Amino acid sequence: MRRCALLLAAWAAAGCGLAGSDDRPLGEAPAGPSDRAAAGPSSARPSATAGASAASAHGSVPWSDPGCDLGCELFGRCGNRDGTCVARNSDDCLRSSRCRQLGECVARGNECVPEAGEHCRNADLCREQGRCTFEAGQCVAKSDPECQASVGCREVGRCSARGGGCTAERAEDCRGSTACRERGECAAVQGRCQATATEDCRKSAGCEEHQLCTARDGGCEPSDEDCQKHEGCKIYGRCTAQDGVCLPGSDADCRRAEICASHGQCSRNGSLCVAGTDADCRSAAQCQQGGRCRADKGWCVP
Repeated sequence: MRRCALLLAAWAAAGCGLAGSDDRPLGEAPAGPSDRAAAGPSSARPSATAGASAASAHGSVPWSDPGCDLGCELFGRCGNRDGTCVARNSDDCLRSSRCRQLGECVARGNECVPEAGEHCRNADLCREQGRCTFEAGQCVAKSDPECQASVGCREVGRCSARGGGCTAERAEDCRGSTACRERGECAAVQGRCQATATEDCRKSAGCEEHQLCTARDGGCEPSDEDCQKHEGCKIYGRCTAQDGVCLPGSDADCRRAEICASHGQCSRNGSLCVAGTDADCRSAAQCQQGGRCRADKGWCVP
């Protein structure tokens, strides 16, 4: 999405309009064009020689009219009609990002639209979001099996078909997902997987790796107790939960840490333990063994 937005902004600055209104978001499909060649008749693809010469004349998209390169690549609007870029034919659509992402592979009324089930089934929208059925001019999710085969089901538990899309409707939708294993989001709440039980958080990878072990507001966050049990508290003084992460909360956190005894970093400064005074350094192993007994910019130096 970000890449598409940047391309569109650049195109608009160049003064080339788009035919029709197309304010629909790209959904959750991948934002950039795929490296795969779009399906279509081989005759629609220019040869390497022809493409190279055309590219020098027209820009990065050799089959587009002058001024329509970006709209051609994104939306299949490759023809320039009185300053407005339009889809000339379905070959333009088949080459576009929107065909690969959203199944918009057929030219109708100067723009590209989906027109058959195969367009939806071959699109990223089907693989990512389970929207594999053509209905009323768009690609929708019509059955649980479509949703269950999607990336959205595996990653965030959106495994049940509702209202043309895939949502998390049952606990089992969430419990088999990456969101549950990694972030403790194991309960279905209003169509999404959320963390509602501290027990789920404590079983997650986020608890083990980042101390995100306590359920709060639909997610897993650290508590002071979570932080104090982790090695980061013992070594670096990150013993206090602040804004969803473990950080040094006081000089006392730093003084209890190994980094104080070894490197003289015994004073809290923002989110770090640092060598704040010469006294911090003189009590540290770095001073006694290496002569680094003076504090300078947060470090012990000779």
